[in-house]
Amino acid sequence: MDKEYDAIVIGSGIGGLSFASIMAQMKDWRVLVLERHWVIGGFTHSFSRPGGYKWDVGLHYVGDMAKGEMPRSIFDYISGNKVAWQKMPEDFEKFVYPDFSFDVPSNAEEYENRLIEKFPTESKAIRQYFKDLKKAVAWFSKYIMAQVTPIAISGLVNFINKYSDKLALSTTGEYLNSHFKDEQLKALLASQWGDYGLPPSESAFVIHAVVISSFLKGGYFPVGGSSTIADAIIPIIKSKGGDCLVNSEVTEIMLEHNQAVGVKVSQKDGIKEYRAKVIVSNTGALSSFDKLIPKAVNLDFREDLIDFAKNGYTNVTLYIGFKENPNKLGFKGENHWIYSSYNHDEYSENKANLLNGKVAGVFLSFPSLKDDQARGHTAEIISAVSYEAFEKWQDTKWKKRSEDYEEIKEQISQYLLDFVEGFYSGFKDIIQYYELSTPLTNESFTAHSKGYIYGLPSTPERYKKDYLKLKTPIKGFYLTGTDVCSLGIVGAMMGGVMTASSFLGSTGFLKIIIKAKSYG
Repeated sequence: MDKEYDAIVIGSGIGGLSFASIMAQMKDWRVLVLERHWVIGGFTHSFSRPGGYKWDVGLHYVGDMAKGEMPRSIFDYISGNKVAWQKMPEDFEKFVYPDFSFDVPSNAEEYENRLIEKFPTESKAIRQYFKDLKKAVAWFSKYIMAQVTPIAISGLVNFINKYSDKLALSTTGEYLNSHFKDEQLKALLASQWGDYGLPPSESAFVIHAVVISSFLKGGYFPVGGSSTIADAIIPIIKSKGGDCLVNSEVTEIMLEHNQAVGVKVSQKDGIKEYRAKVIVSNTGALSSFDKLIPKAVNLDFREDLIDFAKNGYTNVTLYIGFKENPNKLGFKGENHWIYSSYNHDEYSENKANLLNGKVAGVFLSFPSLKDDQARGHTAEIISAVSYEAFEKWQDTKWKKRSEDYEEIKEQISQYLLDFVEGFYSGFKDIIQYYELSTPLTNESFTAHSKGYIYGLPSTPERYKKDYLKLKTPIKGFYLTGTDVCSLGIVGAMMGGVMTASSFLGSTGFLKIIIKAKSYG
């Protein structure tokens, strides 16, 4: 080593970058960010292809990004106010079923009114639903507060929160079935389950509430694409003597007397060691405890963690480049959740059927129509899929996989295109280019087990796991990102905020919020 660092961050997703930016700005820390991919940004990075085509691998839209909203203020702070946000159309989502469709507005009251207009006999339950969303979000806020306040306060917060456990920690399906009778309405309200990766029968109502509530004022997209986020944060980290290194895969966290003292890193010129007093992992709890902490270290929760992580969300994404503006087909930049039936649980259970041509549902998004700076017109089609369908190619490098792997990818691509064509005639006619990513793609680039994109599954049990905290049993070793807070861009960012707050005193979280407010 030719430079000393105050902290090392493993993984350059938004959680790790947020932590590094805050510590650089508030404590003048020199932070080293290590990324195994050749691009900084994690799921906030973009990639391009000839023809002016550009896609965002993980960020498709973000809520609460209007000026003055707290998540926006924090985002402005960590990015030095260098990321601009473009609002999506007022009707920013469309739920599409075989016999009806529903446009979701960027206004909670209007959303509620539209639901009541379509399902008048469920009006009372619909009004209660919006009240219960707020109650569950309040539970989640206290759940986070308990992690960032002194023990005496956190104990009181947890005690108070127990009175709301029944609502927040029921499943989404249990809530919907106990409040609504109409099957169409139940399906409609759960249409965005792909945003949190679990169908109604498995997801905690609290994660449903957090995600749905974040979009009650519409969706936003970063001008210039999601890569602008890392581009804005990297200079802040470097300005205080930090670094962001790519092609640097951490293979082990070095321990001395149960204290993290550094990391071993695989780089192009061999294995190197970097040391710091603080090690922060943004790679997820599973990867951190199962792969990076030596097996000789006794962690009594390790087996439970491995077992719990088995139900993560895996998917394929078809990246599409158009030869004509998709506006000609009526698309304006809104997202489309398209389903073949009302049964979301059946869709999740039959993910393997995608390889047999049975597409149960997709998420259709248009990055180019959300970004005025886009050069080529693009779309993305995302669908859940079984990891096991690709498992036999797991041990082969992504550049050397066999022809039968490519043949399956082509078949899936055609299944997805035919499915969308069945709802939007002429869609296939304007396509110039496409390529498919699989769970193996996500696994190769992120090191997430089985290509899980959302971290640990947001079931009710998740919120009862004592080991999912930013402070780990190993001194000097911390978690950040989605697994200490919540999934999604804002959830991962808030994970970075939470971890940073632990180094800023008992009121560290409040200090960050106050600082961010000056940007709002």
